[in-house]
Amino acid sequence: MKRTNNTTMSNISCTPRGVYLRCVVFVVFLFLNVPGVDSGSGGGGAVIVDGIEVLWKFGMEDGGKTLRNKQCKEVVFGLDGSHNLGRFETATAFDECDFGNAVQLFGEQDGGSFTDTTKYQHTGFTYYGCEVSNHCTSGNMKIAVKTIPDYTDRKHKGFRCDGQPAMIKKWAGRKKLKKCRSMCNKMEGCVAFEYYFRRRRSRCKLYAASEVPIKGEANGRTACWIGRNDCNVGQISF
Repeated sequence: MKRTNNTTMSNISCTPRGVYLRCVVFVVFLFLNVPGVDSGSGGGGAVIVDGIEVLWKFGMEDGGKTLRNKQCKEVVFGLDGSHNLGRFETATAFDECDFGNAVQLFGEQDGGSFTDTTKYQHTGFTYYGCEVSNHCTSGNMKIAVKTIPDYTDRKHKGFRCDGQPAMIKKWAGRKKLKKCRSMCNKMEGCVAFEYYFRRRRSRCKLYAASEVPIKGEANGRTACWIGRNDCNVGQISF
């Protein structure tokens, strides 16, 4: 019998004789490899819908790590022991536990919680640390929070972005939408992106907060995802 390689979803047969599990795995593999299918959030720690919660304690497990938080969401610190909280100005100060120019968010207290209600619209990093005794250097009481765009209700599939990109990234090849989103999430200041799909030549444009685009003309091969430009008025309006 002549064997062909033209496998489609319609001619996959899952018989009960030991191949069911392999068939399921194969179907999942096909789905995850369809160009343009977005199947994950793309690296860098859990994002909590209403902000992030940090257990602020000596020897904390997340100490020194970077957590991700969406634009305009709060950061809540739950204290275990007697600590304070400072916000570093730079990544270097964070790395070295240098509180010389840090902003103290609250003084030393035993237990309780503190909420940083600052609405971080600008995407990028915020650095925190505990200045009490050796808590930062030896107790690993420091953490970085990466603010990423909040695309909620602004995922415009089938539309271009209307605006001039303040930063542009382009590529040739079979890249997926989630790769374009990941590039925007990782680049400080990026709040929107346009993804254009072609089988052999995809394109990604990144937009900064100073040049936030709006939903543009319809295009079946394009997607325009836009974050917030003002934490006080909710999502961007058109």
